[in-house]
Amino acid sequence: MKEKSKVAQHLHTFVAQVELETGQKLKVLRSDGGGEYTAREVQSFLKEKGIKHKLTTADTLQHNGVAERMNRTLVDSVSRSSPLD
Repeated sequence: MKEKSKVAQHLHTFVAQVELETGQKLKVLRSDGGGEYTAREVQSFLKEKGIKHKLTTADTLQHNGVAERMNRTLVDSVSRSSPLD
């Protein structure tokens, strides 16, 4: 996404796609509290859809266990298949 102003538009599309594909309602959106997610338009959309907005600590991937595990898996995979060994 080239412009942060497009977040609301993309969020609408993302929520609709996730709910359609899973057949379940999105309950929580976690973000780092960046301005693009705390904008009035985004907040009113989340409230309208009944989606809770939880803020994480900014720039701290360690607080996101899923992302950290994936990062570790990717690094391990690349390390094992490195042609330099």
